[in-house]
Amino acid sequence: MKIVTPDYFAQFHCIASDCPETCCAGWEVVVDPESEQRYRALQTPLGERIRSMLAVEDGETCFHCNPDGRCPFLNDRNLCDIQAEMGEEALCRTCHLYPRFINDFGGTREMGLSISCPEAARIIFSQTGKTRFVSENHPELPPSLNDMDADRYFAVMQLRDTAYDLIQRSQFPMEHRCAVLLRLARKGQKLLRKERWEDIQSLCDSFDPHHMLAQLKKCRSRCAQTPALKRSDILEALLGLDILTEGWKDQLNSCMEAEITGNHSVAPLDARFEQNLLFTFLFRYFARAAYPDAGDQTLLGLVKFAVFSLLAVRTLGQNMTDKQLQKLAICYSREVEHDEDNVEALVNHMMQNDIFTEKAFCSLLMGTLSGQALRPEASA
Repeated sequence: MKIVTPDYFAQFHCIASDCPETCCAGWEVVVDPESEQRYRALQTPLGERIRSMLAVEDGETCFHCNPDGRCPFLNDRNLCDIQAEMGEEALCRTCHLYPRFINDFGGTREMGLSISCPEAARIIFSQTGKTRFVSENHPELPPSLNDMDADRYFAVMQLRDTAYDLIQRSQFPMEHRCAVLLRLARKGQKLLRKERWEDIQSLCDSFDPHHMLAQLKKCRSRCAQTPALKRSDILEALLGLDILTEGWKDQLNSCMEAEITGNHSVAPLDARFEQNLLFTFLFRYFARAAYPDAGDQTLLGLVKFAVFSLLAVRTLGQNMTDKQLQKLAICYSREVEHDEDNVEALVNHMMQNDIFTEKAFCSLLMGTLSGQALRPEASA
């Protein structure tokens, strides 16, 4: 198997009790079958304690949080009692992997870091320039079993490589990069739906840097008569999700109130922060369009979700310091990404709700720069 990771992936090491947050609070931990079997056979006081905390919910075995929201095995030093007594190898798969995530594509496994972890977020947002990838062969790991269509997979990967290049063109405002990204996703989705694999490369070539201004003009022309997506629509969609903490709900409501009263102007955040944020979302979600159960509208829906997430963080992050922005991104990831029902709900919104059309997104993005010429900025 080939394992692909961002070039910063190996920098991550858990900082344990020095972490300002804890991954053991607020979430129910799903216990994989192998770990459950090992825990149920463990004939020690810790084994008895573990078994007393196991519960089956919706067909999955979980550790339920204590009433204060903490994992029952998180001690007063913010360390795990299971790891302390039995070693890291005794952790269930969820705890062992976090904050790493895995996407398997047959003979290729992609691994990344989740922004929900403060140390992972610090590493991600400290990156400068373009993100590169490291590829390593691991013949001892068998490929994952799947019925993935090879043509579709390679087409999605070609489109994603183009998307990566596009959003890292720092000489253009992020609004321009996002608008052209959405255009690429819409046109790529049409080719995927019609299985026109032979046309993918030509499409990608038409989005190379030399054609950026031409694509921007087409974006502006296409959305010229379309009402812009409102930031209040973004906030309302977030308020309709499952919410983990009251603090997040209060933050959304406060921002919504400012939007309604017209007192909330929104400017781009730090360019490097926004680029790293969007890149991370694309790396985690874009390639889901290659899976066999991906629908005809999934690619555009996933890209809209990534742009939606950037705009949500931008809307909530006005006048914040760099540290506050990182904390906001961590909170967004914890509230949205770590509830797969929330991710699914937002992607469905992007695909099915007439409010979240590509034109409406582009009208908002291009409207934020109305009156400006379509020309690149000086490189940051």
